[in-house]
Amino acid sequence: YLVNPSRVANVSVVALQGDETWDDPTSGITELHDHPPLLLSGEFTGVANQSLPFMIINNHTKSRSGVDTSNASGERNRAKRFLQAKSIATLVQDIQTDPELADIPLIVIGDHNAYQFTDGYADVVGLIAGTYNDAANTCAPSNGVTNCKLGTPNIVNPPLQNAVTTLPSVEQYSYRFTENFGAVQGSTGRDVATNQVLDHVLMNTAAQPFFAGMAYGRGNTDASIQRTFVCTYPNFNAASCGVVAPATASAIGASDHDGLVARFDADCSGDVARDGDEDGICTIADNCPVLANPDQVDADADGIGDACDDVVSFLLFVDGFED
Repeated sequence: YLVNPSRVANVSVVALQGDETWDDPTSGITELHDHPPLLLSGEFTGVANQSLPFMIINNHTKSRSGVDTSNASGERNRAKRFLQAKSIATLVQDIQTDPELADIPLIVIGDHNAYQFTDGYADVVGLIAGTYNDAANTCAPSNGVTNCKLGTPNIVNPPLQNAVTTLPSVEQYSYRFTENFGAVQGSTGRDVATNQVLDHVLMNTAAQPFFAGMAYGRGNTDASIQRTFVCTYPNFNAASCGVVAPATASAIGASDHDGLVARFDADCSGDVARDGDEDGICTIADNCPVLANPDQVDADADGIGDACDDVVSFLLFVDGFED
């Protein structure tokens, strides 16, 4: 993670679920996550220096390589993808049901190596988001580890929203997959490319009101393959690339995935859903969320704004918690 220390404070980063194991049919009990989920927690300094807590989970789940093959390797890959997603879903729900964390915006990002819909085997994104459908998924034709069925209601509830669905359909792609379908009518091969979404941004209920849009940077998927071969490291060729002096390699086509940007607006002004007392301070960070106090003054430093000191005392008294 890279953070701007002038805007983000109290940062902590921890790898989770790293000690989880599974019964790998090829090697026995081994770690489940090749890249354990990475949780960043911090506070964003917003309007009136309000501190907005947030959490981000960065995932890199197993690739789809070999999942379509009807052999032992394919069965292993399908099972591992399902179990990884189930593990991450459990992590997300643990956060959502923790009384101290439930109201904090949670954003789940990363290369999930999965579509925004099921591939018919295991809907990795749907499982993490809480929209998994057992009837639409199976690890068949056979699998000794799992059948890719939850057999229970979704783990994640309430479900997360996938920001990808807010984009126009023509913009819903972050990766280009090319498959050779073999020779036809005398040709040496048939390369057919399809654009896919593998990189996602999922948001819990607390994060959704802050969401202001997302976009993919088109520096890789849309790049010319021919140009990429001669304009990027390690095959950079100044003459073939056609660049001018000083001859430097281009970043265009440097990756097979498009990067993405998701924007979250911390200014709650005029948004009653996020700022109940309409004082320009988001409710989640407001030290007096029931009375407008844009200055956020807290003279006795008790964490409760001066405007709310008497209100809170009254509420505690009538509820019988005056001590």
